[in-house]
Amino acid sequence: FETLAPVLTLGGRYGMSDVYRGQAAVVEYSSPNVAKHLHAGHIRSTIIGHVLSNIYQAAGYTVHRINYVNDWGGFGFLLEGYARWKDEFPTATSKNDLLYSIYMRYREMEKLVVQEEHSSADMGREYEDFMKSSRERFNRLEAGDPAELELWSQMVGWSLEEFNEFYALLGIYQDYLIGESYYAPKGDALVGAALANGKAELHEGAASVVLGEEERLVIRRSDDSTIYATRDLAGIKDRIETFDPSVLSIVVGEEQTDYFSKIFRAAKHLGLLDEKKVTLKHISFGLYINAETKKKLASREGATNVIHLLQLAEAHFRGAYHKRTEFTDAEKESNAKILAIGSIAFNDVKKDRRFPVEFASNPLEVVKEFEESGGAYVMYTVARARSIVRKSGGQVPPPATVMPEKLEALEVMLIKRINQFSDTILRAVETDNPAVVAGYALELARDYNSYYEACAVMEAGVVKYPYRLVI
Repeated sequence: FETLAPVLTLGGRYGMSDVYRGQAAVVEYSSPNVAKHLHAGHIRSTIIGHVLSNIYQAAGYTVHRINYVNDWGGFGFLLEGYARWKDEFPTATSKNDLLYSIYMRYREMEKLVVQEEHSSADMGREYEDFMKSSRERFNRLEAGDPAELELWSQMVGWSLEEFNEFYALLGIYQDYLIGESYYAPKGDALVGAALANGKAELHEGAASVVLGEEERLVIRRSDDSTIYATRDLAGIKDRIETFDPSVLSIVVGEEQTDYFSKIFRAAKHLGLLDEKKVTLKHISFGLYINAETKKKLASREGATNVIHLLQLAEAHFRGAYHKRTEFTDAEKESNAKILAIGSIAFNDVKKDRRFPVEFASNPLEVVKEFEESGGAYVMYTVARARSIVRKSGGQVPPPATVMPEKLEALEVMLIKRINQFSDTILRAVETDNPAVVAGYALELARDYNSYYEACAVMEAGVVKYPYRLVI
């Protein structure tokens, strides 16, 4: 009774706590690159970051969700490439595909020239001219040249349009979308102040922070143009000043571990935070890999591929509803989509974020894995429980009025499991690991289904054991 009464009273808020009430948490996740497609790493960051934000919130934090978009670094190459090559690609190409094609052409040219494979003297001169012009364009962009800014703004819009299609499919939205461009001038000022107060120094013309005896982090180039580190440090400073968080978590793949270790150490060295008040966290995760080769999925196997898998999963679950006459066509479509999205997200979240997620080469095998991962099972269990309440008339009696003196062993086990929910959320917060909650959901679903099979609630359409409506 002491466990079940709060469940009925609190409803969807059961399990939430105020342990971290009065504290703020900033969670940065997704963070795609303009002119590229969302790749597998961005997708995993999006799902983990979104669920982790919800878990923080359930533990009492005021959560600020940020999508920090790379809309500045490397843009000189895109601006120059667009001016040179935009007319060489098919007119039917989407705007973001065009930008990606330009990016790939630059990278291919770079590879040929730098590795000196199949490159001619003419190509070498073209590459050097391209690099020089790109640097000049980026410097003009940072200086606020109107023409460069206008084209830059258009390009950012083209990419965001594609990214938002994916977020809309998953129903995931952040509170703030902030571009790196916002932090470029702030980062420049930060570096200037650090040089002035001696916390940064010039080394071979570039501003840098000394992190150790033989270790330093460059925070601005010798030509005074900003780099990722410049803008990331400004971002940390700005978020601490704006949100006054206890925790600032950045959800990025494990390959960035060394970089963020240096960025966090540099932030502390520069005095951007009070270490007693703010904890900086790199929430790293393993990547999506090919199940057969164990290699990282290529960028082209990212969002486009996952959207395709989502469509296949919807079709799969739609087929399961095909002969269900109790649902309208609209309900079948809606249910199929919910099951598909839930299965894909659950398949990701239930696996410890520190480890990679394997994808089979055959898309149909992947869809089967989604269904078997447990997301659909958990949703089916919820539907099963709700159907009993619905068939009984929709009213759940107060526990104190119906609870018997003695319960079956399965009932006791289920109630104990329900009572673990709040502690499970806190454990997930402490470990920054959504898999803790996913694992609990599976255990609860298994316990409930065992109880459902063994313990009847109704007989001949009549509620015989009213207390079981509570459970």
